[in-house]
Amino acid sequence: MKVETSHTAAPWTIHWNMAQGGDGHWIMDAQDHGELSRVAMVAFHDDQSGDETRSNARLIAAAPDLLAALIACHDQLDGWLMEGSSDPLDAAAVRMAREAIGKAVGVELNLRVLG
Repeated sequence: MKVETSHTAAPWTIHWNMAQGGDGHWIMDAQDHGELSRVAMVAFHDDQSGDETRSNARLIAAAPDLLAALIACHDQLDGWLMEGSSDPLDAAAVRMAREAIGKAVGVELNLRVLG
């Protein structure tokens, strides 16, 4: 699947406790342009231990890598379907992957998989 993306290139890193007076985290690109490298900020919210906030930061920082991996997995499963796989779990996984990829890139992908 050829997917056009316009997001900031990976890798993204986390600058822990550098935002919101130390309660939030910056997600940074690899360009090393200081404030211009900020991709996102994860703010502390109703999380006494900070675990949820740190988990959110890790998930966001992994987003470009997760998208690339999902596209690769989609292509493999879609190939199996094209070769005649009748496993409904394959079709469901391809459908879920297309929906998630579409959400990430902001387009509705052609959902030709039935089932």
